[in-house]
Amino acid sequence: MTVLTALVRSRMYRVVLVCALMCPGTTEVLAQAPAPPPGGTTTVVQGRGLALEWVITIAMCGAALFVVCRSSRRN
Repeated sequence: MTVLTALVRSRMYRVVLVCALMCPGTTEVLAQAPAPPPGGTTTVVQGRGLALEWVITIAMCGAALFVVCRSSRRN
């Protein structure tokens, strides 16, 4: 009984109670069970290179550098 009394007096209990009263969908979110861990199998996709991602990254860094240098004040 003392554990239950301590729970009711805790701040988190009050926060959850206020959220449940103010937002009706909160109780469903708080009642969700944790997701099960992923299965033991792992799918490995081979044959895909990262060349396109590197090209896009270098191009975006170059564009950002161009814009910053172009907009700076020259004395």
